[in-house]
Amino acid sequence: MLLVIEIALTIWAFNKGWKWWALLPVGIGVGLGFIIGAMIGASGGSASDANWIVIFDIGVVIALIWMIAKPKVDILEEDTNDKPKV
Repeated sequence: MLLVIEIALTIWAFNKGWKWWALLPVGIGVGLGFIIGAMIGASGGSASDANWIVIFDIGVVIALIWMIAKPKVDILEEDTNDKPKV
């Protein structure tokens, strides 16, 4: 269920102007989860030992909500709006 929420938030952040940067939090979260899960599995741990990895998912959701709350403004657009039109 959390994956569906992350996908929806990613699409929303993408449309708010973040474009491909919106994929970065999900990519980092999935990558870290895979690496840490592989390390736990290689060391003989079980899936119940990895319950604390949900912190990464919460971090991804917080980052995406921040991206939605603060739409990205391009520097070039910001500079051209301050200049008077000729």
